[in-house]
Amino acid sequence: MKVVNFIFPNDYRRTSRKKSVLWWTDIHGPEGQKAGHVDRTEDMDEALLKEVVRLGPYEVGHGKVTATWTKAALVMHEFDPNISARACQTRCDTMLHKFSQDNQRCMRASGVEEDDDDIVKLKQDILDRRDDAKMRRTRKRDSEHERLDELELADVKACSDAEERVSKRLSTSSSSSVKSSSKMDVVIDPMDQLMEFERKRHEDDHTFRMERLHFERQEQEMRRNDQKQMSLLLEKLIENWATIALVYNV
Repeated sequence: MKVVNFIFPNDYRRTSRKKSVLWWTDIHGPEGQKAGHVDRTEDMDEALLKEVVRLGPYEVGHGKVTATWTKAALVMHEFDPNISARACQTRCDTMLHKFSQDNQRCMRASGVEEDDDDIVKLKQDILDRRDDAKMRRTRKRDSEHERLDELELADVKACSDAEERVSKRLSTSSSSSVKSSSKMDVVIDPMDQLMEFERKRHEDDHTFRMERLHFERQEQEMRRNDQKQMSLLLEKLIENWATIALVYNV
């Protein structure tokens, strides 16, 4: 394995940290190369955590997640130009998962002193933000589902009420026609036509509401697909730019 010496920026250099760790098992180099393992110091973890706190990839909207991780990866290129957005996200998820498990074990243990290390504080901050963002997205999704369900139920109820009113009027009109003379039948015919017109109008209104509801759902799905495609395109363009910049620098 080829050994490469890296010069760390002053912002991330901590003289007390000399321990090397296995970092980023999902580093994607130029196309055609396999992923590899790279030994780095804990300064890289701290640098990544600081970028996550600054950019907030766990808190942005669905269509901005990939672009946010790509920005974090560009900053991490100061350590290694092959670090990708996916590698940053995977490394951060791994650190948070391990930190959460360690926290649970510490809570079950007794007499454990609190660790005030900077990395621990960064991890706890990111973990809290990620949990809050998940709760907000869940509440928003549940609220949207409830709104659509209420709209659909309101349409069904309106149609049912209209049909019931028309049925009662037709029943009253039919009872009156039995007791009426043939001369009165001429007067009832326009009423029947009016009832039929009202029933047809309510049916058309219900059909329109259901079509509008279906259109809104299709429009939401199209927006999500467009955001996903734009994010993938942005990530591809940024990765190509980084590769070209690396080639010309060499």
